[in-house]
Amino acid sequence: GCVQSLEYKYPYDENSLDDIQAAKNEDVLQNQFLLDATFKGYYSTETMEIVDRLVAINNGQLDLRDEDFEVMKKAAILIDYMGMNYYQSRFIQYYDGENDIHHNGTGEKGTSRFCLKNVGRRMEKEGIPRTDWDWLIHPESMFDMLVRIRQQYPNYKCIYITENGISCNDVISLDGKIHDAGRIDFEERYLAQLNRVIQDGADIRGYFYWSLMDNFEWSEGYTQRFGLVYVDYRTGERIPKDSARWYQ
Repeated sequence: GCVQSLEYKYPYDENSLDDIQAAKNEDVLQNQFLLDATFKGYYSTETMEIVDRLVAINNGQLDLRDEDFEVMKKAAILIDYMGMNYYQSRFIQYYDGENDIHHNGTGEKGTSRFCLKNVGRRMEKEGIPRTDWDWLIHPESMFDMLVRIRQQYPNYKCIYITENGISCNDVISLDGKIHDAGRIDFEERYLAQLNRVIQDGADIRGYFYWSLMDNFEWSEGYTQRFGLVYVDYRTGERIPKDSARWYQ
């Protein structure tokens, strides 16, 4: 099997044809390009039309080789499962300006920017809560992604949720414990959607919370705490959070 990191893409204005196309643009780049290769072993006509158009607009080149497709076709029928890392969704607006990307490496709310020329601009959506690290809390989108995979790629065999979790500003309370009610609420919401999609007929074989312990994150170092177990980075002490007992 393999693992893909996916995010459901919604049009910022569901009544705008431009926003609908922008959402599809980013979906193809992040999701469908990977899913086609995983389950089909080739890229669909829709995928290639969008990719070719975006490459041409941005004066790029795409190097696709016959020998690579031969390997992809063989691999697609051998995949026993797909792992899905899932954290959040995106709302995409039409955008024709220049590329403007700023990665939020501090957690400061509203500082992230992701605008790709002729692809789309990621927007904040009113009414959807966000984590301490300013990521969307949108469990319904995980349901939508799993339904989409089941419908668009009916030859899939099964799926494992290989990562899903939330970074919180965890602190040790006076009683020596970490009371992370927000993480428990997050888990309840996402697991409810997972149960819903299983009842809907999706073949989900397992779920892995990210992560067991607080750890080093790729671009944020030790500033984000995803763990069910608190780690004191000075002493190495490990303290199970309330969420660890709930998850157990």
